[in-house]
Amino acid sequence: MCSPFAVVVILSFAVLVVLVSFVAFVVLVAPFVFAALVVCTAGAVLHVVVAEVVVKQNKEASTKAEQIQSIKQKTEKQKTKNIEAKKQRSKTNREENKEA
Repeated sequence: MCSPFAVVVILSFAVLVVLVSFVAFVVLVAPFVFAALVVCTAGAVLHVVVAEVVVKQNKEASTKAEQIQSIKQKTEKQKTKNIEAKKQRSKTNREENKEA
């Protein structure tokens, strides 16, 4: 059988190995965990920035489309007015020609 001193040494050595393993694990893994958190944070920030740019572009495109639609409607109204005015002048000219 082992002496009590040998048992204490073996247990102390086992505890020391566990502690060293834990410290080594923390020292080696902590930078990777930190790097993963940084990368995830950067990805989230990038996602928000890109989403903001896309929303802004959509608003600008929507505003442009509304402006174009408004211009088309005004142009169509003006065309209609011009056609009606032309018809009215033509009708007036015909009436004048009949009277003459």
